[in-house]
Amino acid sequence: MPTMIEKNIIILVGDLGSGVNHLKNTMLLSQQVHWPKMPVESRLEYLMQNMYSDEKIKNWIKLEYCLRTWEEHYGVDISNNYADINTPRVREISQTQSIVFISHWPKIAKQLKIKYPGIRCIGLYPANRVDFLWQVKAYISKIGIENLQNFSFLDDIELNKQKHIDQHGIEDYYKTNVLNMFEIMQERAIEYRNIGDCSVSIEDLISKNIDNVVSSISTVTGYAIDPASAQILHNRWLDIQPAQNCPWLEEAC
Repeated sequence: MPTMIEKNIIILVGDLGSGVNHLKNTMLLSQQVHWPKMPVESRLEYLMQNMYSDEKIKNWIKLEYCLRTWEEHYGVDISNNYADINTPRVREISQTQSIVFISHWPKIAKQLKIKYPGIRCIGLYPANRVDFLWQVKAYISKIGIENLQNFSFLDDIELNKQKHIDQHGIEDYYKTNVLNMFEIMQERAIEYRNIGDCSVSIEDLISKNIDNVVSSISTVTGYAIDPASAQILHNRWLDIQPAQNCPWLEEAC
């Protein structure tokens, strides 16, 4: 069995709502990156039709997971938990193509970078207050504020949540939880910026032109990503972003 070619392993590291999935999809436009589905004539067309359509954005999480099948295709998933990426399938594919993983936790990427110094890590980070607000609002607008994970209590989560709701009401709990999410993301943002080989700001990712992002990726990885295709995908991604109507969040933060 051949050894894993470390330079062909890319780990994208981004927090919730950062747009890291869009960054991954942009990288999938390169033929040098392994396509984790059945062969298609056009990767761009597949993404446009299956991931980036108006009527399907309501099922964003379900659809996005169609291209997050690392466990199925590579025998390992590091999106939320540490695992050794040096699987037989990864070793096989890395001989000829690159594999793009996502991890939401910088510590996972750092652990793997220590073990396999040749892998490349790319961090996606909020550069300013506008980025933070966009990140939080993007996430809650897609997942739904009522489905947001707990950011408010360390123990007896359900009990303390119910106590808060009984005392202050459900709307106050939602707002409190979102504000806590905002503060927590601010505290850990520096970790995503200093992840390693390259960092991309959310400011660049949500700008109208994707050129800076594609250039940064290409410089680090050597991937050939067609700028025109990347821009088409990017324009579509921007067009289908849900409305981010949270004036109370902007006032509070």
